[in-house]
Amino acid sequence: MSKLTFFQLLTTVFLLVNCTSTTSNDVETNKKENTYHTEIKLEKFSSVKVQNENDKSRDEQDSLRILNQLEYALTLAKKHIKDNQFSFKTDSITIEIGHLFFPNTKHLLIKRSSEYGFYSNVYRIDNNTFFPVLTFEMAALAFIGDTLQDINGDKRLDYVFHWYPMSGCCERNIYDVYLSTSNGDFSKEFEFMNPVFDAKNKFIRGRCYGQSPPVYKFQWKGIKLDTIEYIHPPEETKLNYYLKNKSEIDIKEGLKLKKLPDEYKKL
Repeated sequence: MSKLTFFQLLTTVFLLVNCTSTTSNDVETNKKENTYHTEIKLEKFSSVKVQNENDKSRDEQDSLRILNQLEYALTLAKKHIKDNQFSFKTDSITIEIGHLFFPNTKHLLIKRSSEYGFYSNVYRIDNNTFFPVLTFEMAALAFIGDTLQDINGDKRLDYVFHWYPMSGCCERNIYDVYLSTSNGDFSKEFEFMNPVFDAKNKFIRGRCYGQSPPVYKFQWKGIKLDTIEYIHPPEETKLNYYLKNKSEIDIKEGLKLKKLPDEYKKL
């Protein structure tokens, strides 16, 4: 399930719950009201239904527009498939052709945006043919930005998406990372909460989600990720020390520390 679909599902559940609650209350109230008031309420619900149908129509139109944008971008890119570099940009579409991630491989990158979401497609170019290697989409209200940068220290640029969930109590900067590989493809998605990337030393340090959460450190081994440690604060362990282990949720077993190591103090 894509992230955009996930947020749409959350919204649908929220609306269904509220509609169910409102309907129940109105039915109970209508027992005490005359027919005139009941007719007013039924007319009100009819207006809501029409509005929901209009929303559905706009969603369908937006989806069609996004698909048309992709077809348009692919058609335009096909005309420049032999170019070493090509760039095209409007308010809603960005097209780039070139050695975007690694000198030995040429890619096509298509980005599209609308009031509902952000969409990105990456294709490997081989023998004058586009081969899809990465697809990403995100709700517009959650999406912050995307960037090409070396995350795991292998001198290849990776594709990174930064987003911020629309609900929550605490800091929740999320980065979804797709590592580029030597054959022009991409790794599975790696998702990090509030991270700081240290590509030179192949480390990722960060802070988990929540009030007084643990901090963490991971290390890259090629395109695989090793967990180095989690350090749980006294507020979490309910004791007078920090607890170091390899689990995000275990606060019973581990090495006791008197203070938080300096490498985490800037997180």
